[in-house]
Amino acid sequence: MGRAGCVCVVLLFACGPVRDAGDTGGSDAAPGTSATAAETTVTVTSAASGGSTTTADSASGGSSDTSASADGTTTPVLDVASPRDCDLWAQDCPIGQKCMPWGNDGGGGWNDTRCSPIADDPNAPGESCTVVGAANSGVDDCERGAMCWDVDGATNIGECVALCQGNEAMPSCVDPCARCSINGEGTLMLCLPVCDPLAADCEPGELCVFLDGSFRCRPDAGVRGGSPGDPCEFANVCDQGNACVDATLVAGCVGASGCCAPLCNLDAPDCSSVPGSACVAWSEQGQPPEGCAGAPVGVCRVP
Repeated sequence: MGRAGCVCVVLLFACGPVRDAGDTGGSDAAPGTSATAAETTVTVTSAASGGSTTTADSASGGSSDTSASADGTTTPVLDVASPRDCDLWAQDCPIGQKCMPWGNDGGGGWNDTRCSPIADDPNAPGESCTVVGAANSGVDDCERGAMCWDVDGATNIGECVALCQGNEAMPSCVDPCARCSINGEGTLMLCLPVCDPLAADCEPGELCVFLDGSFRCRPDAGVRGGSPGDPCEFANVCDQGNACVDATLVAGCVGASGCCAPLCNLDAPDCSSVPGSACVAWSEQGQPPEGCAGAPVGVCRVP
């Protein structure tokens, strides 16, 4: 399942701004909603930065309750009462409730927090889940410390993903092969699994793209081009196994701010497809976490 997240993508090398296809002011739309597949705002620079994440659904305001099903279990139900603010890091809601990100302005993003009821027999990270109302309502059937993510707008079904732990200065994830992504002005903080850009391990229709300090699965923009040397303005337009980098780093790339360049395995470098290039290490942040699958990542660029 693909993982959506807000995102400002920052690549390894310094240059001018490069956005993602379909970008409207730096927001990212979650797959499975009515948003287009072109997602991620990209800036080609030398340091990572954050961004914001939205979905295409409109948020329903209000607090929540629970309703009992035929088998005696309870599922959160949305109502129109005023929700209580809370601290995602501290999870300081009353017993039986959890602190959740949500959208309080009727838009598609996450811009606030709320206390929501914990469902009877809630689902753990990695398990299927259901949201109540909009994808960013803040009400779902995941356990405390997790939220329903990558929600299908037609079915309201997604996958439980753990929230980051620790604090904003030192965020952490229980899963050693996940990285904390903080977006939505601090109201959305998810532990998203990393992907291997050299192994094409994302689901069909997705690409492994460098996001917020690590490689993440994002929807393929599905535009023409994307081969080595092709101009690129957006992160998710280069073919799988390539990345959009500063045009000055790609031999023969003229008249564009960025061009697609092949990624390479530092342990077995091969840049023969791009004459005049060498396999140069991607940033430290872009390497597979210790103990996780994946070869050390480089990019074929002008030395």
